[in-house]
Amino acid sequence: MTTARKTIAEALLLAALYALVAKLSLALDAVEGFAALVWPPTGIALSVTILLGYRVWPGVALGAFAANFWQGAPAIAALGVAAGNTAEALLGAYLVRRAGFRLNFDRLSDVAAFVGFGALGAPIVSATVGPLSLWAAGVIAAHSLPATSFAWWSGDACGALVVGSLVLAWASPRSSALAPARAEELVPMVLLFVLAAVLPIFGSGASRAVVFIVFPLLIWASVRHGERGATASAAFVSASAVAWTALRVGPFVHGRLQEGLWTVQAYMAVMVVTLLVLGAVTEERARAVAALRRALDAREEFLSIASHELKTPLSAIVLHLSSLQRAFRTKESIDREGVERKTDRAMKQTERLTSLIGQLLDVSRISSGKFELTREDVDLGELSREICSRFSEEATRAGSSLSMRGARSLRGNWDRSRLEQVLSNLVSNAIRYGDGHPIDISLERRGASAVLVVRDEGPGIPADVLSRVFDRFTSSRAARRLGGLGLGLYIVRQIVEAHGGSIHAASTVGVGSTFTVELPCAEARPVLQSAP
Repeated sequence: MTTARKTIAEALLLAALYALVAKLSLALDAVEGFAALVWPPTGIALSVTILLGYRVWPGVALGAFAANFWQGAPAIAALGVAAGNTAEALLGAYLVRRAGFRLNFDRLSDVAAFVGFGALGAPIVSATVGPLSLWAAGVIAAHSLPATSFAWWSGDACGALVVGSLVLAWASPRSSALAPARAEELVPMVLLFVLAAVLPIFGSGASRAVVFIVFPLLIWASVRHGERGATASAAFVSASAVAWTALRVGPFVHGRLQEGLWTVQAYMAVMVVTLLVLGAVTEERARAVAALRRALDAREEFLSIASHELKTPLSAIVLHLSSLQRAFRTKESIDREGVERKTDRAMKQTERLTSLIGQLLDVSRISSGKFELTREDVDLGELSREICSRFSEEATRAGSSLSMRGARSLRGNWDRSRLEQVLSNLVSNAIRYGDGHPIDISLERRGASAVLVVRDEGPGIPADVLSRVFDRFTSSRAARRLGGLGLGLYIVRQIVEAHGGSIHAASTVGVGSTFTVELPCAEARPVLQSAP
């Protein structure tokens, strides 16, 4: 099916559904024959426009025109009403989307946006244009305009609250943070539906408190089953209340049907808003608990990695020193070269241990907001060549070659020791993960900034890891294999951003990885992201 045919089919289907539901609603003793106190079409039009986009407006316009013309309104008046209903759906969808609404109703901001803009704000347009069109066509008298407009607005608002929230919650992808419901937890839902269906039979004008018996079960549905349970139970209870009241049975019946429906409106509005808010709070709390659990799991994983990584060099130091101590105690022959070899190995492990402890201290400073820079005049070109020289032997052992090109001298106001830390980390990572391929370092000036690029031709970084490569503990699994705490690139990003710069990573699996650092040469306002 082509896009045009699909759009036409959607519009015709929406128009037919709108007109049919509207005709049924207008049969419920509508004020002045056109202002229905229960108006589900608004919820249908608003939710479909949010879901499918503004292209469905012809379906809303055609359905609204057909329903009002079918009800007996003159063609010109029916056109005016249709224009108001269409504008209502379009404006409501626009305002709700601009407010950052998400379909799941799993945030209080989503509930506020939908209720404020979609259910309460947008119906003002229809409640103004519709009655004025009927008055201009001579269908209603001028003195009836206020009552008709208010009834029109309240019916549209309730329709948006009950039907619109139901459609949006069930049309959205399921992403609830709540644990899946067990079979036995569906029993209260079944009991709720049964009570909502039969309780009104026993209610009367003298015993309206019966309508509150279902509220504990409604709260359960919202808390345990999230936004879908809340909207489904609210819609069913609302439909039951309207149906029994229309049949002149139940606690909402008194006087004319209109009077009973006014009470039903208030009941529906309070119930739906309460359940939506409760469902959003429950979802937010569930997400917070899940995030806390993930944080605790990450902490335990980090402590396990840290204890292992700190123990490894410490064990090596103890081993070398114990060997020397045993040799001296037993007075066994040991040459000068042997002593130097063992002490050199011990010193290397000490340096590694110092580096690991330094990373932990840096993370602690970042988290506490005590991460500071000591700025001075630094030649980044000279520092880059110094780092290349320092790592050349390590690169040769790994089968890689280090090359430096670009500006030989590039000065700026930076923290030398911190930039040395950045360069050392990027170059050592390129050597470790470069798989013996050449490593290229380039430096150039772009405007008022220095741009440093470290490129390797290794196996590359998978896309799922690349998107979070600068997060803490991202490389924890690789760290177990190659050694490390998974904190290096996280600290690098914090250092670069503290200088007012930026760092980016690009990678293609099988081709290699590129890390680009951009630093303002003059002192810039620091942008430091403190960890929670």
